[in-house]
Amino acid sequence: MDTILVRQCNEAIRALEPWRALLSPEKISTFEQSTISRDGDEWCILSGPDLMWDRAGFGASIEEAVKDFIGPYLRPRS
Repeated sequence: MDTILVRQCNEAIRALEPWRALLSPEKISTFEQSTISRDGDEWCILSGPDLMWDRAGFGASIEEAVKDFIGPYLRPRS
């Protein structure tokens, strides 16, 4: 798989469904406009061009990468 937009990856969209109601429309939009690709033996979801500054999620499966990407959005702020 080449790098594509998350919204074009049915598996990533399905993996988001359990948490969709907990996320604001802005967070869902950020997720859907991010890119997904393979990075070695892991999947990578990246919200922008810079891994150091943009949100990223990694996992052995697309579902794990989605969970890693949206995890900080689901944690309560302290």
